[in-house]
Amino acid sequence: MVYLYLPIVKQFISFKFKWAAADAKKEHEQQVIEFRATGNYQPSKHFVRVENTSVWIRKDCPNPLEKEISSYETILFPLRPPEFDKAYEEKELRGITKRKLKLKGLLKKDGKTYKEGVDFEAEVEIEKKRRLK
Repeated sequence: MVYLYLPIVKQFISFKFKWAAADAKKEHEQQVIEFRATGNYQPSKHFVRVENTSVWIRKDCPNPLEKEISSYETILFPLRPPEFDKAYEEKELRGITKRKLKLKGLLKKDGKTYKEGVDFEAEVEIEKKRRLK
């Protein structure tokens, strides 16, 4: 007998979550309209943001998943120190240039060497100039 009721329970739970999602969407759309019209909006009456995250949960009756998520400890990672930014950008630029050369078919099958006539450093400089525009 339990097996007969299980699909009905699943449908009910699915309907409940769809209703909550629709409710949240409706409230968000109302806030967007209000913000576009006045430049301000009223804070949500039904949803609250978990501190230091982009996760929102219901205030009044959170479901079990929302209760579990709100109990997690959140950690904010510090920003990268400014002295490492230049090295990171250089590494990223080299990776992008290598990917572009691979897509053009100028990288050999081993993935490490370039075909004849390809100057990787010159290609990196061209990409730097392109990004500065």
